Amino acid sequence: MFNSFNLAAIVRGLRGSLSLALISMDRHLQSELASSWWQQYRTFTEGVDEVDIDIGYKPDAHERFVVRDYDLPKYLQKVDSRSMLPVTTMQAGDLDNIVALCGVVSSDDSEYLLFQKFRRPQVIKPGLTLLLQGDTYHSIERPGLTLDRKICAVFSRDDSKLIFSTIWLVNSFLPLVDYYTEGSIAVVNAMLGHYVFAPGSGVHLATRPNRHLANQCAKIVQSGILNKKSATEIIGGAANYGVSIRETDGRIVIPDDRKEARELLRFLNEEIYRGPLTNELFETNSKRRKE
Repeated sequence: MFNSFNLAAIVRGLRGSLSLALISMDRHLQSELASSWWQQYRTFTEGVDEVDIDIGYKPDAHERFVVRDYDLPKYLQKVDSRSMLPVTTMQAGDLDNIVALCGVVSSDDSEYLLFQKFRRPQVIKPGLTLLLQGDTYHSIERPGLTLDRKICAVFSRDDSKLIFSTIWLVNSFLPLVDYYTEGSIAVVNAMLGHYVFAPGSGVHLATRPNRHLANQCAKIVQSGILNKKSATEIIGGAANYGVSIRETDGRIVIPDDRKEARELLRFLNEEIYRGPLTNELFETNSKRRKE
């Protein structure tokens, strides 16, 4: 079990900066959450294989990415499990700006920071949440939040080691770009080297690729779409969505123009959507399947 447990919210400010806000709890709730997060910590860390961060790799269920000698962002560097200073207390107005939750804990051997990703639907608001009391539903009077059942990252202070499950999930509150820049170039080149693309096509994309571009290429590689569809099928499908693709010798030519190249990547990631009523084209990054 943990010797101490405190829970805080990672809150995004007006200019995008992140800060930590302590979530005040009574002793009973603190004890319950300490037990729950201890189990989550064990599930996340025990019996897993650690693999070096690789933007083009999707870890299996038993694997975790690892970054050794990770430098915490400034808003987390001075957090202490004993005093939680200089962390401020979270206010109701912070609820809509939470991006993650952070468990600040200590055990006999070390101090750890445990992280859960937080999504807006986890915020509970009066009038939007119904609770059953007897045979009648009532709304709550004050706002609140719900917690996830699993953590997505663990940082150990003793050896400055960070392990995590998904780059894209964690990167929003723990900067990782400095740790996979070389990997970004590799994953872009991995996509460009696929048979559906003309040799030498799109080499400009691998010149200092930014995080968004690397993410796009990684998702294309991981989706397997290039193995499922031929260049002819991709070109034909793109025409239906207003995306013009040149080809040579039956292979796709990635445009030299970066804007046109990004449009091609969005199409390959199925991020172009046609409205069923207006027939207009929209961009979307949602991959949620319709139930």
